[in-house]
Amino acid sequence: MNPILPFRVVYSRVLCLLSVMSPKAVRTLTVSLEGIKIFRISHIVIAIVGLVALCTQAQSRVWQGQLGSAPIVMELDISMAGDHVEGRYFYRKYNADILLVGKKTEDGRLHLTEGDARRDEDESKLGRITLSPKGKGWQGEWQGSEGKKPLLVTLNPLDASALATENASARATLHYGSSSPYDLTKRAGMRLKVGKIQKFMGYTLEWMEEPITNIEMFRVRDGFSDETLDRINAILEEQQWQEIYGEFSCKGMIERTVTPHFLNARWLSISISTEYYCGITTHPESGGRFLNLDIESGKLLGLEDFLWLKTDDPKLPHNADVSRENYEYEEKFLAPWLVQTMTSLYPREMTPLDTKDEENSCDYMDAEIWKFPGWYLTPKGIYIAPSFPHVAGVCRYPKWSILPWSIVNKHPGRLGGKLL
Repeated sequence: MNPILPFRVVYSRVLCLLSVMSPKAVRTLTVSLEGIKIFRISHIVIAIVGLVALCTQAQSRVWQGQLGSAPIVMELDISMAGDHVEGRYFYRKYNADILLVGKKTEDGRLHLTEGDARRDEDESKLGRITLSPKGKGWQGEWQGSEGKKPLLVTLNPLDASALATENASARATLHYGSSSPYDLTKRAGMRLKVGKIQKFMGYTLEWMEEPITNIEMFRVRDGFSDETLDRINAILEEQQWQEIYGEFSCKGMIERTVTPHFLNARWLSISISTEYYCGITTHPESGGRFLNLDIESGKLLGLEDFLWLKTDDPKLPHNADVSRENYEYEEKFLAPWLVQTMTSLYPREMTPLDTKDEENSCDYMDAEIWKFPGWYLTPKGIYIAPSFPHVAGVCRYPKWSILPWSIVNKHPGRLGGKLL
């Protein structure tokens, strides 16, 4: 199964990489990322994990204090290789992240610039923060564009002991690490409100909304034991908070749509579609994440749990950290079989359009796009989403690509037998 990573995880890692690269290298990497034929953001992490290893080694510290008269919270990675420093901060009144990048001098001072000064932003308009060690914290000043009066900055270590305890079990299920005190501090000052009530496949869904970002996620309110409801709703709540954090980390625009697709006594399937532009690539991006849960255990489900095309036991070669040893199954079995089966089921839709516009030709006969598909359950079968690159975004999410249960049941996965 694949981790359900919010785009902010990829965004922060790539931004860290970009911040230590030359502008020319940044442009080259941007083009490369846009051309990756991988649908889900989680696979982009796999594709570039070797390049961003440096960025995951930094130890973050969180501080709180004042910028002028405004309360702020700041997270700094100051133990990176060389003199590089990166971080972020937010005003408690607004919660939006302001990115920081800079250097640490030999005398221990930090020279930070808001945003990413190595990109196309006008550096003269970027705020700058200079900090010097003072006691257990920092003191310095913030300087805006020319002509603006500098503002005093004071920071002291954040006491994380008073923060709400995170839902460790739900985070483990979703393959997130421990929450940063930075995120938990932001979370402590925010509240969710009850939204609409929806009946779905015989169950009651209650939607919860975060008023600042307007990000919604439902909770299941009946049909299961209290213990099961608590477990499933904790996972849905944690996913919602990750989306909320992502909204504040993107200096641009984000639109999300959460859609429940399937719910019965055994499984829950939802999709989270995202349209966003955070400045990493030259054009807005779109993506989708699919959350498929086993109701009883609260575990994430993989496509191999329902569909298996080999004669041996349905088990993919996962390592302890959820990474994969190889992708032989997807390359030699899954992708070719999906091309053949989809062609048999949907011959007209699978036929490439006779057009000179390569970006809109939608070549569904290309096995590459079926190696790492997104998927979710429906009453009719399993919806399979091919993984087109960004430039062929119009080809994503075809409405027709459903594997009927009658076919799925002929190739049972780990769950075995007739599923529906």
